[in-house]
Amino acid sequence: MLHWKFGIPNYISDLLWEGGNCLVDGIGGLVTSTSSYTHNTDTVGRLNWDGSNPTTIKYDKREPLSPSDVKYYLSNLLGQRQTTIVPTLNNDGGTGHIDLYLDATEENKKKCAPRAPFWSNALTICTLERALKA
Repeated sequence: MLHWKFGIPNYISDLLWEGGNCLVDGIGGLVTSTSSYTHNTDTVGRLNWDGSNPTTIKYDKREPLSPSDVKYYLSNLLGQRQTTIVPTLNNDGGTGHIDLYLDATEENKKKCAPRAPFWSNALTICTLERALKA
């Protein structure tokens, strides 16, 4: 594993989370959508394989994570001071990715601009703007 080669920590958690559902401001703030909750309600865990025999490929079972567990992992594992979880947009293609409708315009100043306002959920954008001003 690369972390051994370079002497860096490797963290393992049960959190399932997609990189496109992450926007950080560089000063401890993180914004993600409620799809983070949805992706963590199942019992499918990590994929295991012995590395040679294909019949040994299997998924571990895991306990579903509650919304408070998800927020805990996002805040503490990633070292964020403020984690804001906003409602998933309607009509985002089912991804829940925050990078589809919000982009940092000025990093470290908590200024963000909504993307694709013609199909965005105005309530979510207002929630994001209020959260980022806090």
